[in-house]
Amino acid sequence: MGAVQSLSFDPAGRAFVPTTAELSREIIASSDYGVAPYGRGYSELTRRTGHEFPGIDYALNYLPIAHDGERHVFLRELAADFLKRNTGVLRDARLRLVPEAVGAFARNGTMDVMADVIRPMVEALVFDLTGVRGAENLTAVFNRALSLRKRQALDTLFTTIKGDLSNANPGFGEDEIGMRIAFAILGVDATIGLISQNIIHVLSAHIGKRLCEMSWPLTPEKTSVLTIERTAKCPMARDGQTLPTGTDFRVDMELAISTGDRAAMFGLGRHVCLGRGFATSLWRDISVGLSGLASRVVSINVGPTVNRIVAIPQFVIIEVQS
Repeated sequence: MGAVQSLSFDPAGRAFVPTTAELSREIIASSDYGVAPYGRGYSELTRRTGHEFPGIDYALNYLPIAHDGERHVFLRELAADFLKRNTGVLRDARLRLVPEAVGAFARNGTMDVMADVIRPMVEALVFDLTGVRGAENLTAVFNRALSLRKRQALDTLFTTIKGDLSNANPGFGEDEIGMRIAFAILGVDATIGLISQNIIHVLSAHIGKRLCEMSWPLTPEKTSVLTIERTAKCPMARDGQTLPTGTDFRVDMELAISTGDRAAMFGLGRHVCLGRGFATSLWRDISVGLSGLASRVVSINVGPTVNRIVAIPQFVIIEVQS
């Protein structure tokens, strides 16, 4: 398959990539496109190698973004109920953790915002919500390029997490444990990425100014999710050719929200992120706190991103002066 006007084909990823914001948004929102079959790669690998992945299978079974139809509806309801029951937990975590994170920007010296502020804050917050520690990089479960060795290590990690939750909470049923693992997968990397990308966005534009002189938006302006995958549920006519059912698409999220609707960074249609209210509240609290500080950030050094799913820089070194 070759490139067409509104799509390019990525042979390495075996997916079509829309080249316009309009088509990107249509693919995300339309019911003509189903979720990417994330478990397909593991099933194929099991057939070829004989290695099974029970921990990964369990995690994928509880991820709403990995399902369509009745299972998707069930998981959305389960996730919404879980968030409703834990609203107070999230509120208390924000009230406890955000002031400490903001306070780090008031101290003179050099720090790594990722290691010293954002990662500890988000990991503590998600632990309060889920009981899962060390959840960063669990989004690797979506990475189709992962080696067999890394898939096996990830499978072992999910099995360990499931066992730890069960042992620590004998009264938890399968659905409760599954939801906690799902929110650990969806919450840690995406939140670390969202907060870091938006802090970088503001600081980089105002180097040398006092934090209270910078323009801190109350809602996030930068997405951390690099791509979203979808699969055609029926044949699609595009630019003079018909793409068969089962064709995979990979949407660049920055392109999808480039038309100005930044809220679309949390998804469109039936797969809108259930945690968007919490994520925006967390960012609002951080931005309001930082906008009240008189310290200056006089330099910033942003490290490379190695996560293929979420934009998480390895480091963000800043120098703060009063």
